Amino acid sequence: MSARASTPLRVAVDHDGNVYIADTGHQRVVKVAPDGMQTTVIDQGITSPTAIAPAPDGSLFVNDPYNNRVIKVPPHGDSSRPCRSTDWPIPRDWPFAGTAA
Repeated sequence: MSARASTPLRVAVDHDGNVYIADTGHQRVVKVAPDGMQTTVIDQGITSPTAIAPAPDGSLFVNDPYNNRVIKVPPHGDSSRPCRSTDWPIPRDWPFAGTAA
């Protein structure tokens, strides 16, 4: 990563080969594309992400336990304004892999 991670807690890979890192110490989620390009997916309004999971539609679910919520970051959406849990249903066919205990 271009900036060192601080307490990277979880890693997830989507169907396109993008790697997502829950950088808990920096309170952000970073995406590393197959070509090595790094992007911060979300770094505002989140406290210590502990689990991440890409959904089949390209969305990314982020567990934010200190705020008692799961954030859905829409594909190509504005990650600075994540959806509230009441804005979306959890897909029945999608397991939330990597949930921290």
